[in-house]
Amino acid sequence: MRFSCHPGFPINAEIRDLLCWEGSLTERLEKATGSKINLQLINHDIVSAWPDSVYFKGTLISLPAVTDILVRDAWLLLDGRRMVFAHSQIVLSDLSFKDREIILAGQQALGHLFMDNQGRLSRVHLQLNRLHTKDVPYLASYWGRNPCWCRRSWFCVDGLLRARILEVFPPDLLFRNGLL
Repeated sequence: MRFSCHPGFPINAEIRDLLCWEGSLTERLEKATGSKINLQLINHDIVSAWPDSVYFKGTLISLPAVTDILVRDAWLLLDGRRMVFAHSQIVLSDLSFKDREIILAGQQALGHLFMDNQGRLSRVHLQLNRLHTKDVPYLASYWGRNPCWCRRSWFCVDGLLRARILEVFPPDLLFRNGLL
């Protein structure tokens, strides 16, 4: 696993453990809190190739050619509170009709879907950094101008690339409230 941390931002072991989790974030948060994680869809759109995204600038990893990618922005909610912002680019091409319909409905976190299918989840090319929320419209109005920890990775199920994901964590909220 590659660990990239923005210089000048120390990271404590508790936060590093969560950010470096290679499995399903949904599963990890549910086990830690004892509560179900829900999804609040912001928007989504199907595109026919990997988009050139500001969230993935600077990644030098070549992507496999695919068709039908769902670009989705959503919140992971814990007890109705916005806890994690997720920007996902999800490969739809070779999913079953049922899984494709579930993802397009925008009601379920990816971790839930793939855990329900008992797939082996992993993250590769994991990178961590600090993000200034003023640079992301969905976050600036919610968390103000505070920097947040974020991670970007490839989300794989049974060794197959299923999504590129950027997840942004609120400034110390999960940790300060003793949730994790």
